[in-house]
Amino acid sequence: MENKKPKTMYDESDPEVVFDEWVDGELNVVMRKKDKNTGEHFYISYNPYTNLLPAWAAGAGKETSLATIPDDENQPGCDHYVLNGDFREEYEKVETLKEALDVYNKHKDKHRSEWSTD
Repeated sequence: MENKKPKTMYDESDPEVVFDEWVDGELNVVMRKKDKNTGEHFYISYNPYTNLLPAWAAGAGKETSLATIPDDENQPGCDHYVLNGDFREEYEKVETLKEALDVYNKHKDKHRSEWSTD
């Protein structure tokens, strides 16, 4: 199956939305995940295109980010758990948000990015 760029990352009713596959974004690639226990959505993004970053993010380097998305639109924005480096293989295997947070927590002492919100 060919990767598609979804019309929206949040609307599950959008027929273009793809789960558990890397989707090309404008400055990154994104994998949308759905927690197998809770149904909660979260995203893994990887930014390999450091030469295309805006000036304010210059020098950020390649990063893998776990983003939690609130189910309630009235809640504040998402949390970002960002690691410096490429951790896609580990995140691809997770089936729950807890497992994804375990990946982040396993590596954060050495690889936590200043862009993390934790």
